Amino acid sequence: MSAARPGELDRLVNDLQVQGINWLAYVPATGDDAVLLFFAFGPIFGRKALAKPTAAQPFDDLSLRLACDFAARGLGVAVPDVLYPGGRDISLLPWLTQAHVQFESPLGLGIRPDCGPWFAVRAALLLRLPNDMRDFLDRRFPRLAADASPCTTCLDKPCIAACPAHAVANDAPFNLKSCVNFRVSRDSPCVATCLSRLACPIGRDSRYDEAQIAYHYGRSIVTIREVLASSANRTSTA
Repeated sequence: MSAARPGELDRLVNDLQVQGINWLAYVPATGDDAVLLFFAFGPIFGRKALAKPTAAQPFDDLSLRLACDFAARGLGVAVPDVLYPGGRDISLLPWLTQAHVQFESPLGLGIRPDCGPWFAVRAALLLRLPNDMRDFLDRRFPRLAADASPCTTCLDKPCIAACPAHAVANDAPFNLKSCVNFRVSRDSPCVATCLSRLACPIGRDSRYDEAQIAYHYGRSIVTIREVLASSANRTSTA
């Protein structure tokens, strides 16, 4: 298989954006290899994924199909090395930092000036990325300027006042333990949503649909309860 020409790359990227994958970034690896990251901003990708409710992993399934199709048609890579999603124990944060695609926020989530906290990495592939493809990505998807964090100019910080767990602060890291403990408490309003994230004024037009918010936070609360139950069982048998 051969790589796409520049005009074809524009068309392939436009096709991705119709599906909700609207930003690409790369991180150099060894030699000519690089980690190619696929991002979804806003609600479009979630609508596409949740349109197939019978899929066991609707977000992962759609992410892999779109990312691998782009690798095949855009780069001529029929079987890329899929780093994410999958079963590998991989932290995305170092790649996000190197790619300059987000800023830290009091929410413990990444944030961007264009879509606020409403985005996510949907796939990461390790593959050969020639220089002309890197140049194309640099032009089409410019990296964020170091001084462009929207949090630095947000004076009211409504995310702090909106957090009933007091896990969000302006001068301290996000308190994950407080967040988790409050989410699993009885009648918690944070079981299937994040009030602090919803209060963020940046990128409100990119906010996920209620169905996507409920899906992600619903899955996370199940995982949290399983981890806490496993920890409690280990403690009781120690």
